[in-house]
Amino acid sequence: MKVNRLPSLSLLRTRLRLDPKTGFLYWRERSPAEFYRRQDAATWNAKHAGKRAGAEKGRGYRTVRINGISYHEHRIAYALHYGKDPGRLHVDHADGPSNKPSNLSLLTNQQNVRRRVRMNANNTSGVHGVYWSKASGKWVASIQTAGAKIHLGVFS
Repeated sequence: MKVNRLPSLSLLRTRLRLDPKTGFLYWRERSPAEFYRRQDAATWNAKHAGKRAGAEKGRGYRTVRINGISYHEHRIAYALHYGKDPGRLHVDHADGPSNKPSNLSLLTNQQNVRRRVRMNANNTSGVHGVYWSKASGKWVASIQTAGAKIHLGVFS
């Protein structure tokens, strides 16, 4: 899913409430001024106000739709708790998909990739940065830092 830029913090605060103990987002009541007809606000509030916002999107992660655009729940939770949009940074979950503020931190793309626990499915060595070269019949080691790939050597 594409990461959409969050709406303004003031809009998020008028629409949603974060429970810091659970990390859940809940819809706030909406005023009649936000709707074309007064009765639409009453209908919306009866159906949604006070209920958990968002929908499950797999692996425990959720998205929330605001004005027809989907946003990752953890990005909204981070913005509401810390008072700033995470922008282009990744909101990392230290311990699974919980959105408790103590579980969320910001990482650059490089930090996020480096923190990844699982190996790629095609990794045969079991070690990051080491792969089998069929051409040479040996193991090749390399690292990547600051966008540059550094060849470390070929080994038996």
